[in-house]
Amino acid sequence: QEAPLSLEAAREIGLGLGAKSVVHGSLIPVGSQVRADVGLYAVGGGDALARVSATASPDDIGALTDSLTSALLRQIWRGGRAPSPVLGDVATSSNEALRAFLRGESYFERWIPDTAEM
Repeated sequence: QEAPLSLEAAREIGLGLGAKSVVHGSLIPVGSQVRADVGLYAVGGGDALARVSATASPDDIGALTDSLTSALLRQIWRGGRAPSPVLGDVATSSNEALRAFLRGESYFERWIPDTAEM
């Protein structure tokens, strides 16, 4: 079994990819469920910009990632600014809609407009 990726290694990978931040954490079993403890970190160093935990069935990783994403965004927005200018206009509590929006924004940023419109 490989050792987990360290935060420093995640930051190096993020820096190499041109990212401004990385998500790093752990996934551990808790009874019949799994708990994810993650933090959002600037690639340049320092403490977590946001830190969240979520628990779900191992059969429903989608619910786990949705909960983590929503919680991270709520913490980031607490500072009064959205993490991206486009995300400042998001007005939904639907995780499915938010996931579709973020996927579309990702395609748009990579200039794949046909896929972004789907």
